[in-house]
Amino acid sequence: MKANTPILLLATAVIALPCMSLAKPPEGERPSRGERGNKGERPERPSKEEMLAKFDKDADGKLSPQERVPMLKERMKKQPKFADRLKKKYDADKDGKLSDAELLEAAKKMRKGKKGGKKPKGE
Repeated sequence: MKANTPILLLATAVIALPCMSLAKPPEGERPSRGERGNKGERPERPSKEEMLAKFDKDADGKLSPQERVPMLKERMKKQPKFADRLKKKYDADKDGKLSDAELLEAAKKMRKGKKGGKKPKGE
C-alpha cells in the first residue's frame, strides 16, 4: 500500500488541478488578481489591434492625441472611476466635465508618460 500512495497523490493532483482552473467566480463578482492574468489584465479590455481598427483614422498604426480623444470618451462612459480620475486631474475650468480641449490635453500628457511629462524609455 505504501508504494501506491505517491501514485494516488499524483493521480489526484492531475485530476484536481484542471478542475480548479475551470471554477469561475459567482455572477457579478470580480475575479482575483491571479485569476485575471498577468499585471491585472482584464478579459473585457480590447486588444491593441481592435483599438487601432476602431480609432486610428489615418491608419498609421499609432493613435495620435486627436485620435485618443474619442477613445477616452468611450472609456470614461464604461469606467466611472477612470472618468473621475481624469476629471480630477485635467478639468482645468473645474466645471465637473471634460471638454474636447481638456481631453486633448489629457491625451497629450498621457502619451508622454507618467514621470514629469517625459516619454517612456525606448521611444
